[in-house]
Amino acid sequence: MKRPIPKVVRRYSGPTLTKRKHLELLELARRSARARDVYVREYWSPKFFTRIVAPPNVLVEERRSRGWAAADLSPHQNKVCMESALGMLRAHWGNAISAARRELLSDESLSAQEKGVALGLLKAPNALSACFLGIRAETGPSERLSKRVRRAVLEARGPMPRARRRAWFDLDCNLYRPFVRADDRYFKGAWIAVTGLTPGRRVKVPLAGSGIDEFASRTPHADQTCASWLRVASCSRSLRKSPLANRPETSLPAWTRDTRRSSQ
Repeated sequence: MKRPIPKVVRRYSGPTLTKRKHLELLELARRSARARDVYVREYWSPKFFTRIVAPPNVLVEERRSRGWAAADLSPHQNKVCMESALGMLRAHWGNAISAARRELLSDESLSAQEKGVALGLLKAPNALSACFLGIRAETGPSERLSKRVRRAVLEARGPMPRARRRAWFDLDCNLYRPFVRADDRYFKGAWIAVTGLTPGRRVKVPLAGSGIDEFASRTPHADQTCASWLRVASCSRSLRKSPLANRPETSLPAWTRDTRRSSQ
């Protein structure tokens, strides 16, 4: 049986990371967070449900034609922020539907037939969207059951999440490049060049460890790198809380998440 397997790699920045580079990455993370929050608020309404759970290309292209939310980020950085926000929204909807399913199955006031109809409704995005919007089809569930399903999902979803203080941003293969410098004057080893805030210039970050094999493509396209997620932390906080407190590279924890998929 085939199933998706994510590859997760954890790498820290090297000890020669400068304060200027760290501050630029931190500012990039903060701007990305603000942009993601804008996109989450814009598409939080249940009226976008069917478009959220569908492939995000249409919504992204529509937003591109209207203009991006963050003028202080590049168009491609905005695109990645929006894709991150849509992924967060899909996760919220998925968790809410799973919780609603458990609640409806345990509801003793519903008959076995009503439970079957309710579960079928949860599996049909278009029908569930109509339920959220109060649109009834002639052959659909009763108004009572439709309201019960709507209440279960929306209550499980809860209010819009608050913006988190943790500074992070997503990178796709167009926003970073791993490489090795064997003859660098200050740091010989692995580096990652991240598209920063200055057009045409990348922030080159030294990495703890010497190799970059884990950044290689896991698809037939050997020239592509994996998508990544970078967390930026303040030096004082990371040195105080990290189990590697005596190592200077903990000033910039970086978790690389490969979104390519393999099967077994």
